[in-house]
Amino acid sequence: TLGVRCDDDKPWSLNLPITVTIYKDIVVTADALPRGKILTENDFRHVSYDVSKLPAGYIEDDRGIGMELKRRLSRGVPLTINMLRKPIIIKRGQQVSIIATTGRMEVRMPGKALAHGAAGDRIRVMNLKSKKKVEGTVTPSGNIRVDI
Repeated sequence: TLGVRCDDDKPWSLNLPITVTIYKDIVVTADALPRGKILTENDFRHVSYDVSKLPAGYIEDDRGIGMELKRRLSRGVPLTINMLRKPIIIKRGQQVSIIATTGRMEVRMPGKALAHGAAGDRIRVMNLKSKKKVEGTVTPSGNIRVDI
């Protein structure tokens, strides 16, 4: 409600019911999309939408491209950041290359992932030659980069 008052010789006040609408260009699904789908630019479209009724985290730009849907979505659903996750590119038990770099020298070793991981995630891996466990960062190409 909106309160209006007058402090004149004859004071009065009035409460008026109001509805606030805020329209912004946001991203909605272009079609029904299955859980696990990796989004492309063809999977969504930009529309003017009343965002006053949406939860926080709605998406206004193309940051959803390359992300994976956590659940199935119907056509026209506004995308929120909570509906998306980085796609898993390394699965637990998968053989990977462990890359250690220091200065101009790079060493590659065979390893085994001990957890699932998306690009940028830190996961534990086992060096298959030494059997030592180390932690490294998943690269977009599916390798594990460790700090020396």
